[in-house]
Amino acid sequence: MHSGNYATESPFVITPADGLAKFAAITQSDGSNISTAGTPTASDKREFALAASQAKAADATVLVVGMLVLRDTNSPLFGTSCCEGEGNDRPGVAIPQVQLELVDAVATASAMAKRPLILVVMSG
Repeated sequence: MHSGNYATESPFVITPADGLAKFAAITQSDGSNISTAGTPTASDKREFALAASQAKAADATVLVVGMLVLRDTNSPLFGTSCCEGEGNDRPGVAIPQVQLELVDAVATASAMAKRPLILVVMSG
């Protein structure tokens, strides 16, 4: 049971991969550098080819994109974030450019293989 307000630490975390693994065999790759701001570099796209290759080979692809919230252990009530969170509002709700490019690469690979693509956006 989780007690306290929304700013407390959860006693457990279930990632999308953990949740999906309970229902199907999964193969996972990181895809992109989530913290990239601005124009993506080649190193930011290091996993694009692997993600596209996995999408071609899979029965279906679940692509999870969104923003990462990092909490500062020195601030138990509000924390800090690289992208969004308490006291750190975003000017818009778009996902980073590098993730848009990852979506394009995986969607193209899925369409070429005639495989379904499910896009999950985890963002505030």
